[in-house]
Parts: sequence; C-alpha cells; structure tokens
Amino acid sequence: MQDSNLDPKYAEMLKRQCPQRSTNPNLVVPLNPSRPTITDSGYYVDVLANKGLFASGSADKLCYSKPSV
Repeated sequence: MQDSNLDPKYAEMLKRQCPQRSTNPNLVVPLNPSRPTITDSGYYVDVLANKGLFASGSADKLCYSKPSV
C-alpha cells in the first residue's frame, strides 16, 4: 500500500527501482533522491516535499507522512 502523501512521481520512480517481487537482497534506493551521494539538509527538503524515505529494520520501507495542518 502506498502512502497517499508520497509525491506521485517519486512513488513511480521507487516502483521502477524496487520491483514488488524482487528477491535481490542488495537492492538499495537512495534516501535523498535529489542528492543521492550526499547526506545534507537536502534530505529534509525532500522529506518536506513528500519525497522522504526511511529505512526500517526490515526489508520494508516506511514513507514520511506530513501531518495535516
């Protein structure tokens, strides 16, 4: 199930990069899509733009959900 707050274009990119039935244990998706090789404040900009991805303790990923204001 996809988080409804996730940016639709970003979600489509993730679906292409992470096939649903992939068995590849080495599959990695950058947490910072705008600057994947750098960890900086850009990550938080992406999160606020609904392009945030958090790694969980399992193979699943949790997506950032911005609360309603």
